[in-house]
Amino acid sequence: MHVIRAALAVVAGLQVTATLQHRDFVEQDIVPFAEKNPQVVLYVTPHSKYTYPKVVAEFLNGTKRKVDLNNLSREDIIKEIELLRTQSGLDIVRIRKQWHTDNPSIQGYWHPFYNKPTELNIETFPSQNPTLSEPRTPRLPKLTEKLIDELKEIKDSGKYRDK
Repeated sequence: MHVIRAALAVVAGLQVTATLQHRDFVEQDIVPFAEKNPQVVLYVTPHSKYTYPKVVAEFLNGTKRKVDLNNLSREDIIKEIELLRTQSGLDIVRIRKQWHTDNPSIQGYWHPFYNKPTELNIETFPSQNPTLSEPRTPRLPKLTEKLIDELKEIKDSGKYRDK
């Protein structure tokens, strides 16, 4: 199961000669992109009233972003679509810290994932590898399972008789 992150609508003005790179992208790169990213809904719409091609991304939080693909090379189009794929739809804001120091540390900054492998950040769900937050001890049997096992033992030993 994949969580749908964005819906990308690629609007193609296929009559305009300036969209040659865009047509190459639609013909050769759209299908591999869609197969590689099942979490993204992709619509390709040929439209005659648009003079230039564009990509409209609609995110889960309702925001829309439009990127004009006019006069972009095929590689630049791929970069723009990858950028839209990895965004969350929230505005990009600078996060400011609440303190200031005139003498910053020369040792660098520490964060919780400093010595952790980067594979922890890149995961597709459902994951085959459990997260590190799960207990490493085996699950204790529930009380009902214990009672069922005890009743089976009593029945097997012959101490209990059905009437």
